[in-house]
Amino acid sequence: MSNQYEDLLVSAYENKKLIDQDAFSGIAQDEAYAVQSAVMTRLGQTPGGFKVAINGEGKAVAAPIYASKFTSTGGSLALPAEGVMGVEFELAFVLGKTITPEMAEAGEDAVLEAVDHFVFGMEIIGTRFRDQPKSTVWAQLADNLTGVGYVAGREKYTGKLDIDGEPLVLTANGAEIFNKPARHPFGGVLKPVIAYAKSGEDRIGMLQAGSFITTGSLCGAVPFNAPCEMVGTIGDKFSVSASLTLS
Repeated sequence: MSNQYEDLLVSAYENKKLIDQDAFSGIAQDEAYAVQSAVMTRLGQTPGGFKVAINGEGKAVAAPIYASKFTSTGGSLALPAEGVMGVEFELAFVLGKTITPEMAEAGEDAVLEAVDHFVFGMEIIGTRFRDQPKSTVWAQLADNLTGVGYVAGREKYTGKLDIDGEPLVLTANGAEIFNKPARHPFGGVLKPVIAYAKSGEDRIGMLQAGSFITTGSLCGAVPFNAPCEMVGTIGDKFSVSASLTLS
């Protein structure tokens, strides 16, 4: 059955057309991870980074962000004409050491020792499904957790990890599309990573030294129209920007 899932997703990428989410209604967690990997291989892609989340069933899950859709601030991203859902401003980090289940069990301080540095970034989220809200959590996992692209900041962040309440502004072509305090969806940037590591089943290699991991939106998914120049700023110092075009 997984070959059918793979075929549908590969077709969605190659033909730039959305597919029926109901065809994935029976997919399970293990199948979803297998499909992630198989689709990435068939498309000739490699991970530029990873995203981690707590899904609607309370499970920690992760997915790759393709290297071809990964850029740094000041760069550009070509987005699909269909399926883009919004932009998310996030705090991410690069691992200097591999995170083990034992480190996760020891708690946040032990996991922090594995982090080389933190940066802010913007994730572009989108779907390969015609009606994404009707898709199951495991269908969404197979669909790379709705990842479309990522813009990583260049400046290292050394402040406090509890950044809830910090002023966060997003603009598209200079027009404000978000201006509210930041709020992390999972109660802290390391919480979903720790939950994922505790499972002892890092199916995609996210926890390996050198990985770039983004940890969840500080603003939810903010709708926008492409093409545009997108800028995200938190506090009075850190800013991330990119030119978002349509492919």
